[in-house]
Amino acid sequence: DYEKQFENRLSWKIRGKIARARVLTSEKGFDNLDPANPAFQAVSNSLAHDLEMQWTYRPNSKMDWIFGGISERTRYDRSLDLTFINGFQLGFPLTPNTNTHTNGIYLQGTYRLNDRLELLAAFRRNHNSHFGTTHTPKVALSYKIGEGEYFKAVHGKSFRYASGHEAFTFIPDSLNPNPLLKPEEVESFELDYIRSMDEGRKTFELTYFRLKIDDFIFQNDRIDLHENAGSLISEGLEIDLST
Repeated sequence: DYEKQFENRLSWKIRGKIARARVLTSEKGFDNLDPANPAFQAVSNSLAHDLEMQWTYRPNSKMDWIFGGISERTRYDRSLDLTFINGFQLGFPLTPNTNTHTNGIYLQGTYRLNDRLELLAAFRRNHNSHFGTTHTPKVALSYKIGEGEYFKAVHGKSFRYASGHEAFTFIPDSLNPNPLLKPEEVESFELDYIRSMDEGRKTFELTYFRLKIDDFIFQNDRIDLHENAGSLISEGLEIDLST
């Protein structure tokens, strides 16, 4: 991370991240096979590079603006190694090296109407090289009831792109790739009551949430393929006490 303050009203931040993941799955399929040599071994590799730049501008004491852009590069591959009873090994790729690029921009504005009431509005646009363009709006309201006591309401949308395993992996007689998967679309609504106690050392939070997921991604075992289903709704209450 690197951050620079140009003046009292403007600041700039740049953030970079590299993440590597490797998942190894092994199974023993024959009774007389040496336990040290699994019947098959699947290896998944992913490498991600993220770069984000963000500007924060405060024109006055009532308003804040945040503008930024992000670029993500992800590479995914999956291979399978077979070990037979006689020790013969055979390896072949399940997924070719697959690269996805995601570029996005976002804008967020916060406006303080008075000492108690604050409004937030945000918008983000992402474009993924495989899965297309998504737009994610968000609005929020925060009301200060008293010292350390708040009420918040949030409504917004978000998206989840299919993973490399869901969209690109091929496993013989088990799973077929589906690069035509659409992103999951999540619409959320949340009401929060937050109370800070004991000079901030304890916090009580009561949350009502409702999530609606369209184009939910699931594995259809009848045809060995990940598909987009209809809608999924999740609703409930959460109570959290932090001490």
